[in-house]
Amino acid sequence: MTSAVKLAPVIVQIQSSDGEFIPPNGKTDKTDVSVFGTALADGRVELFNNNSLVGTGIVNSQGQWHFVVARLVLGAHAFLAKSAGESSATYAITVVAPK
Repeated sequence: MTSAVKLAPVIVQIQSSDGEFIPPNGKTDKTDVSVFGTALADGRVELFNNNSLVGTGIVNSQGQWHFVVARLVLGAHAFLAKSAGESSATYAITVVAPK
């Protein structure tokens, strides 16, 4: 019996537009971020922010993907990736007003 290989996507990290790492549940004053993750190689991945689709892309042959998400509003953002019928854990950040 054979079974299909499934690999749930993982959001590995989020970086601000200046390259600063934003930890899970962390804060940033930048409204543009890059979301990096992994999933089954050569597949498709969808990225959601607060349950709204923000992008669809291709996972490369090494199983890596990333999205640039621009113009985030101030407040809480919960990112979730979906690929091959599987979902990642939520990676939450908060965008705050610049100091």
